[in-house]
Amino acid sequence: MVHGFEPSSGGDIGKFSINGGAVALFNFANNPLLLAADMASVYWVDAGVGGTTPYIARMGLSGEAPSYLAFLQSRPTGMTISATHAYWTEAGGIVAKVPLAGGTPVVLASGQASPTGIAVDSTNVYWTNSGDGTIKKVSK
Repeated sequence: MVHGFEPSSGGDIGKFSINGGAVALFNFANNPLLLAADMASVYWVDAGVGGTTPYIARMGLSGEAPSYLAFLQSRPTGMTISATHAYWTEAGGIVAKVPLAGGTPVVLASGQASPTGIAVDSTNVYWTNSGDGTIKKVSK
């Protein structure tokens, strides 16, 4: 399956087979910006619209109602997942994580200079700071 969203659709997240066929749409997002998936779920970062709080959500691949993993402090700028956590960056200088099953978010770094792209490996979290041109890392 391939998952994606259409920004002009008002928040539809869809899935379709790489072999073609009908697209299944799920309208659970307000303003999805970033999307990731594993074998069981699709995850997205929503920027919020009309004064709503940005958040990270998870939805099983069968399309059930989403669960909210974390509410963000500022506009999301990057997201990735590992086998156990979702990781994200925020325009307000935050790099954070939350368990994929839900729980309390943990701030890994703050005061960053416009963190954007984010990646993880088995031991570290990496991100770029577009404000000062640096690449940073912190232990997971």
